[in-house]
Amino acid sequence: MYTRKLCLFLSILLLTGLSFFNASAQKPSATDPKTNKYKGLQISRTDLINSLSVADSLLHFKQVPNTKGTPKFAAKGSFGARIEITGTEDNLTLAQWMVSQPANGTLSRLAFTQMAFFIDLLAKQEGAMWFFQQAFLYTKTPTSPISSSTIIDANKLMFTYYPAKKTFTITVSPQ
Repeated sequence: MYTRKLCLFLSILLLTGLSFFNASAQKPSATDPKTNKYKGLQISRTDLINSLSVADSLLHFKQVPNTKGTPKFAAKGSFGARIEITGTEDNLTLAQWMVSQPANGTLSRLAFTQMAFFIDLLAKQEGAMWFFQQAFLYTKTPTSPISSSTIIDANKLMFTYYPAKKTFTITVSPQ
């Protein structure tokens, strides 16, 4: 149990260090109409993709077909991560990060840190702290499903884990 808490603490420290990388992609304040030029997730698609690519050099986003007519970009990254971003350049309507547990049963701490960085880009530190709370629930009972959501800065954040599928999913959409 002590080791899990230590790992969680170290992940939070690492996330704090990674937060400096995303300074250029931080969304404008939702309360300041002069600086808030983006709709939806309050960040441009280019800024989000560029920041995620800094965190994981394996990410190469490609536009994929979307039945709803809005642009959709997808990428595969380290640890089997699958990322999808839906919306126009200045109006993102969905961002999703999925990663499956490997056959050996343990997900890398770095995979969790990358997921936290993703949340930090979209919901700042408050979102990252919420994510780590959900990750801690998983470490306490890895055989139990988890489905949790919250609203932070007008964005809905959703974390799911289903043991049968062994897939962690984070979804962020405008409220």
